[in-house]
Amino acid sequence: MENKGADRRRKTRVSFDTDVIIRVDGSDVSAQADSKDISINGMFVNTDADIAVDTLCDIDIILGANTEGLAIKVKGKVVRKQENGLGISFESVAMDSYIHLKNLLRFNADDPDAIESETFE
Repeated sequence: MENKGADRRRKTRVSFDTDVIIRVDGSDVSAQADSKDISINGMFVNTDADIAVDTLCDIDIILGANTEGLAIKVKGKVVRKQENGLGISFESVAMDSYIHLKNLLRFNADDPDAIESETFE
């Protein structure tokens, strides 16, 4: 049997520290993110927010000094919960956010060329 979760984790991961806003069922759960890693398919967010595995959420990855600035907006799902944070898979990404995400990864990756061939799955 194929382990799709392991396949999804084969994407290039980069460290990127920023604020993340997680919305669950219309309520705002603000999480200060010290992202351990982010990839084209998901991210890990350091937070003490109590959000259950399999919860669908809207995520704003803030790019800039305040929450009113530019944000990468994705629909995600909590796939892992640990004491120090959440593993979130990206379920859908709008095209403009996808372009920003791809650029963020390219500019922060050790091997920017590796990012070019990776696509959202």
